[in-house]
Amino acid sequence: MSFGCVGEYDDLDLPQLHSIELDYCALRGDERDEQKALEEKPYNYKNTLIMKSGCCMIGVMTDLPSLTSFKSYRCNFQFVGSVMLESTDS
Repeated sequence: MSFGCVGEYDDLDLPQLHSIELDYCALRGDERDEQKALEEKPYNYKNTLIMKSGCCMIGVMTDLPSLTSFKSYRCNFQFVGSVMLESTDS
């Protein structure tokens, strides 16, 4: 199942989405030295991943109340210092 912001959106069931599965090295951050907050491990990378509800192209805002798991192979969110989940205030 794919949820993009292209084409018709009448059949989006994002509120019923229960899990997201990521493949190898998905959502990796920038590992360059400039992104390191510390010179020694743990580097505390300055990269931030922001996950927002909604779709900017079609103006549909929806949260994921049924989402209960992120499954991954390995190396996901590598070099990311923080992950923020933002909800729309309807």
